[in-house]
Amino acid sequence: MVTGRKTYHHGDLRRALLQTATEMINEEGVDSISMRKLAARAGVSRTAAYHYFANKQELLCALAMEGFRRQMDALDIAGSSDDFREQLSRFLRSYVKFSAKNPEYYELMLGGNLWHTGQATDELRQVGDIAFRHLREQVGKWQEYGFIDSDADTLRVTQVVWCSAHGISRFMIDGVYVRQTALDAICDATVDALVDGLGIKQANGK
Repeated sequence: MVTGRKTYHHGDLRRALLQTATEMINEEGVDSISMRKLAARAGVSRTAAYHYFANKQELLCALAMEGFRRQMDALDIAGSSDDFREQLSRFLRSYVKFSAKNPEYYELMLGGNLWHTGQATDELRQVGDIAFRHLREQVGKWQEYGFIDSDADTLRVTQVVWCSAHGISRFMIDGVYVRQTALDAICDATVDALVDGLGIKQANGK
């Protein structure tokens, strides 16, 4: 029986539940989460928790959505620099550093637990699409600025850039390659590969 229940203002409980769930995942992993444990940890009744999340999968989808929002805030995509390589490098570094710092969020955002099982909510799919469009719009701007050949397929370039960032992130998160000191060098080498190949050509020669 849960004692010492906390009182929350309207709207605060949902945020508190998400924060508590994040703490639990950070401490023990996704498998540690259950609605019963979450309610107990937050100091509320299970009924109150179920008012906001119908089940564990809905809770995990909400956490993934929060992860996408935090990632978009953390990404350094655009900038004042007119150096395309520098802008692309900043994007890659900020993407990989966010992923390495928030592996639990990242696993929910882009791991197979929610997507392969077909249990991703429509809301999560929409937020994921927004994140992708955010990068695609920046790629379009890079084309407008003449950094990338205007004939290049914007969608394909965006996919290649995202897949490159995701690949480095997975190596770091999964422990395949964990030398954080080499992260900048890896990102710089990836930028060189993207700029010099795969159809990504700087029209202005920078």
